[in-house]
Amino acid sequence: MNGYCSGSLQDKEVINICDGSRLGYVCDLAVDSATGRIISISVPGSGSLFQLHPEVIVIPWECVERVGTDAILVSIASKEKCSCRPPQKKPWWKCFFE
Repeated sequence: MNGYCSGSLQDKEVINICDGSRLGYVCDLAVDSATGRIISISVPGSGSLFQLHPEVIVIPWECVERVGTDAILVSIASKEKCSCRPPQKKPWWKCFFE
């Protein structure tokens, strides 16, 4: 059985294989309560160091290509380079109230 605990996913860096960009570390994940399956992972969006309310990038689980020992490889659209849909951005506080 291939399973992941949320703590082990948060220790991994998320890398976009389309352009090689380092997106950051997982800050949250969404789970379907009916099936127990992961729906998406969230990483902090790029923003100013002094920005009080940074955006969060939500990456659908189907865009996750591989979960390795040190990193999570994802395939997300950046300027139409990849086939997966672009990630969604949401305010930082929505991680706590959904």
